[in-house]
Amino acid sequence: MLLLDEVVDYREGTVRANVMIGPDHLFADGDGELDPVALVEILAQAAAVLRGCRAKVEEDDEQRIGFLAGLKRMKISSTARVGDHLSAEVRQSAAIGQAVVMEGRLSRGGDCLAEGTLNVWEELTGGMANGARRAALLGGPSGPTFIQPRALEGASPIYRAVSAGARQGGLSVEQNEVIGEFCFDESFAGFQGHFPGFPILPGIVMLEIVLLLSEHLTCHPMKLAEVERAKFAGQVRPGESIHARVHLTPFEKDWRIGASIINPASDTLILKLNATARQVDSLRADEDSIRS
Repeated sequence: MLLLDEVVDYREGTVRANVMIGPDHLFADGDGELDPVALVEILAQAAAVLRGCRAKVEEDDEQRIGFLAGLKRMKISSTARVGDHLSAEVRQSAAIGQAVVMEGRLSRGGDCLAEGTLNVWEELTGGMANGARRAALLGGPSGPTFIQPRALEGASPIYRAVSAGARQGGLSVEQNEVIGEFCFDESFAGFQGHFPGFPILPGIVMLEIVLLLSEHLTCHPMKLAEVERAKFAGQVRPGESIHARVHLTPFEKDWRIGASIINPASDTLILKLNATARQVDSLRADEDSIRS
């Protein structure tokens, strides 16, 4: 799931990378529009490149993996389309032990598409692999039970793959809150390259899960507008079932989202999220559109 094309500059704790949005992009829908969550993933990958460049300059041979541990004030002003050339810039602003804070900005020409703070946690790959618990596969997901506001045939490949990870009968709705169960096997596209030999569900997929559940609740397609705060507190391996809880509150022309994802087997918090999303069309879902 590599989204960067080339690194063009590294100096003084800052990296710049270029991205070309091709027609077969994993996050591009049938109309050629990129899902806004992809912009966050591009910045996260640029953050990983920054740490890799620094390790090379410092001749640090230790093998490390960096996890996206959090997002703060990540604002998405616009999205991209197939054919766009984007520029990502990420700079390190602080580091305490294994915790690294970075500021990221993604632009198209002179227009800023997304910017905000990324928190990254680093671990040695040897220690991770030795202590990793290999989950027993629970059986493939048996298909979504969602009302689909988007036609799946026109949705992006990653959206379709996330939707297919919804477990049959794992959905419950009460007023303005929805809970869904998801499970992804080793063939899931999000595991490709994340990471070789140690597949972990990307944080960006968890954001896509939250949006999918939000769409079920409002009966409208939704686009991520801002991540006010996100904390990624755990890892999800192939075959592990996760439960996502999403609470929506109308706010002006948008929706405020409060969400959490847990691993029910260990009762471990995986994601805590406060975000804002916008309906794609101009229609406001009224109270009757929120299922009870």
